[in-house]
Amino acid sequence: AFKEHELHGRPYLPRQVFRSSGTVGGVQRRAEHALAYPELVWARSLAFAQSILGSWAGYHLLALLPSYLDRGESSLLAMLDAYMKSPELIRGNYYNKEYQLFSEDWKAARRQGQSGLAWGIPYALMEWCEQVDFEPGLGDILIETGGSKGMPKAWTEEDRRAFWRKKLGSTLRLGGEYGMTELGSQAYQLEGSPWAGYVFPPMVGVGVYRVDDPLEWEKPGAVGGLCLVDPANYYGVSFVQTQDLGRILEDGSLALLGRMGGAEPRGCNLLYFS
Repeated sequence: AFKEHELHGRPYLPRQVFRSSGTVGGVQRRAEHALAYPELVWARSLAFAQSILGSWAGYHLLALLPSYLDRGESSLLAMLDAYMKSPELIRGNYYNKEYQLFSEDWKAARRQGQSGLAWGIPYALMEWCEQVDFEPGLGDILIETGGSKGMPKAWTEEDRRAFWRKKLGSTLRLGGEYGMTELGSQAYQLEGSPWAGYVFPPMVGVGVYRVDDPLEWEKPGAVGGLCLVDPANYYGVSFVQTQDLGRILEDGSLALLGRMGGAEPRGCNLLYFS
């Protein structure tokens, strides 16, 4: 729907319009999502991210997002732009395959007794790990985002985390962010947090529907397609039925299990969370 139609409230007064990467088999079909009051959305988004990831006082936000920087019009970049204005952060910066500079800035933060909050897409993080010798410090956090675009093969989360541990050691905390162009809210997961899986803001409703019948809900704990009700989409469509697979865990958090068979590939297509 977000690719074939203009979905927005009335009157038409979007402050920002975001577009997905939309590349499937070389064909550009980009979803569009308009926001009328982005400052309100990002302020709430920042408050929730900090509630999961902890205080950002003394942190440097280091965003390794080459494909996003090349493309632009990304809601992820707009979100991180807002995050980088947080008065708690020491600084924030983007990196476009500038792997050495990414490492040097992170090391500089450590020399000053500060920590790194690194945000990156898996393929770029993998290339960085292969090219640069770096060992994070205690208190550093690495957040994967944007799915597995550009990955050479279908790595599970377990595979990737084993790779990060082997290359980066055991001192930093690993986490992930799940979002999409069509949503104003994001879900987070972080090692050592009270939740086993991904957590959306309390106002976001998450339902799991049957793959063989999208009009029926799955039984509790079963794997199915994800329906999301996001009030942050108040200017557009708050009710979004995805083709992402998942299940609700016992603690109420969300396990993400990739995409349905035959579904159009997207950023989370190669993700698997056990």
